[in-house]
Amino acid sequence: MRDLPHRLTFVESCRIPDDCAVLVAWPSGGGQGQIALASAIDSRGYFLTAAHCARESDLYLGYMDSSGTKLARARVVAMPADPDRDDFALIAVGAKVPYAFAWSDAREFAPNQAAAAVGLNFPGNRSGARALGLPTCVAGRVLSVQPMGKLAVRIRHNLPLRPGDSGGPLVWPDGKLIGVNTGAARGASLAIRPDLTWIAKKISDDLRRQAP
Repeated sequence: MRDLPHRLTFVESCRIPDDCAVLVAWPSGGGQGQIALASAIDSRGYFLTAAHCARESDLYLGYMDSSGTKLARARVVAMPADPDRDDFALIAVGAKVPYAFAWSDAREFAPNQAAAAVGLNFPGNRSGARALGLPTCVAGRVLSVQPMGKLAVRIRHNLPLRPGDSGGPLVWPDGKLIGVNTGAARGASLAIRPDLTWIAKKISDDLRRQAP
């Protein structure tokens, strides 16, 4: 990997949480790559991230398997028709992954419930004395849940997000996935939960297309 840009070689040295991945989006015309996160949702190599993190032509995922950190090219499987509103994207690598989040039941959604988010300390994103590349976890509460048409639910929460945390998981205390973080607005952090039937169909369609 010596020929890869610095940010990719940095990813190789990260201690990535088992169910997460580091996403590097590299502009096709050159320039500085964007580092974000992705959350494993299917052991056949499918991850969920924020759509605004997956718009560049060159995508790489750093993820964990039984032998350590793997770095692989990723491809976008599906995005909503309006990714600015429904800020999520389904991406994939051409390999199975040993860990994937279990989805929480949507009936569990209620304001003021405890939740947690996972992130990483990236270059230029230092937090106290914590070392770069180490997983971090913050705790807080869900503030509100808002349906956004048929494809997604927006979740407002008070967990502090930092640059690079978009695409990372928002989970309940039992570790089940609520959605992926997308940013902040109006004094609160935001996450999005896609329609799981839509996600399942996109994965099924993709597996059919990729079959030999």
